[in-house]
Amino acid sequence: MIGQETLHALEWERVINIAADLAASPLGAERLLALEVPVSKNRAELLLVRTQEMVRVLTETDGGLPIDGLADTREALSRASIEGASLDPFELRKIAETISCYNRIRLQLHTRGEYLPELAGLANRLWDHGKIAKAIESAIDQDGELFDDASPELKRLRHDRKKESKHLEDRLGSIMQKWADQGYLQDSVINFRDGKLVLPVRDDAKHKVQGVMVDTSASGATVFLEPVETLPILE
Repeated sequence: MIGQETLHALEWERVINIAADLAASPLGAERLLALEVPVSKNRAELLLVRTQEMVRVLTETDGGLPIDGLADTREALSRASIEGASLDPFELRKIAETISCYNRIRLQLHTRGEYLPELAGLANRLWDHGKIAKAIESAIDQDGELFDDASPELKRLRHDRKKESKHLEDRLGSIMQKWADQGYLQDSVINFRDGKLVLPVRDDAKHKVQGVMVDTSASGATVFLEPVETLPILE
């Protein structure tokens, strides 16, 4: 085992900290900070060969190593391993992007195995989870939002919701026009308050219309009412 004095003379801690600062991912930085000086000649020579091969990849390949999308998914995967647990769509998308990333790396290194035998050997140890990645990416977009076609049930529910929203907007538009014609509104604009679509009614006219008060303006001159005619639509 190499003594602390030797490590100090080699400036080992300084070297690995510099390398970690240049790492392309938190995972890489973590591995570098945990790296120990090889204690045998064979181990040192093996690491030198791998380093030389990686230099070849980075200098002789257009775009270098395709690591776009690589993320630290360990915490999410750990939670997913618990029976009954679930992940949110954004976490699933990150997992899919990470799988796609290491599949690209595996393919690139495998196809150059003749020139990069050590790295290709390491890459071949990666499992191919491409089907899982494709299934997630076909259901969830990059922002973690589910596509309408993620499942037949979701497609139906979203279609029904759009129809209900359109019905509500049309009904509110009709009520707004009637109340505006009667002089009850401050503005002929549908507002959104506390998660509800409401109409801005003059305070002195609030008892002339039927609705549920959701909010009031800072001056108190306007009350924001949810017309009773729209309540059944929302239930």
